[in-house]
Amino acid sequence: MEPGRAVNKILTGMLLDGLILPEHVGDTRMRLQWVYAAGFDHGRGNKTYSGKPIHKYSLVGEFICTFPSLREAARDAGAHASTLSDAARRGWKCKGFYWAYAEPKNNKQ
Repeated sequence: MEPGRAVNKILTGMLLDGLILPEHVGDTRMRLQWVYAAGFDHGRGNKTYSGKPIHKYSLVGEFICTFPSLREAARDAGAHASTLSDAARRGWKCKGFYWAYAEPKNNKQ
């Protein structure tokens, strides 16, 4: 749905439900348009975040592979993402492997 139609639909519902008064429609419309312009439509948030790469290591420290995000690594390992994140940050084992976040690339020279 295009942003203009979505904003009008939301405003109509808010007026009918008594959530806003007619004199506040202008302010509310402006705020809703800002939210849509920022990319937070339909509860999906900003879709540009791709995650932080995470490395998988054997128990003897041999590199196995890299996952593009914590979510994908957790799915592959069959672990909860928060458990895997704790293991990566603290050097703990999780699901029989060691995990570590990839170092951020430093673009400054």
